[in-house]
Amino acid sequence: MSSNQVILYMMLICVAFMIIIIFIKPLKVIFKFLINSALGMVALFISNMLFAPMGFAIGINGLSAFIVGVLGIPGFISLYILKIIL
Repeated sequence: MSSNQVILYMMLICVAFMIIIIFIKPLKVIFKFLINSALGMVALFISNMLFAPMGFAIGINGLSAFIVGVLGIPGFISLYILKIIL
């Protein structure tokens, strides 16, 4: 292997590490949002099973998943407060 090839491989490895470092933070945020949304939908499903016989159920859709995914528990509570108000 010549010295030019070694330098080229070292540069490619450095560029790969830089790309990984740059994109790791946004990926963590996206995965956290997706996990929060999934957990929020499960929480809405369970609460709907408990409160539906009383006529107090929240629709499980993209908007409610987005609200719970972004806001977490306060978003979950705010959906029920909005249900009471509206």
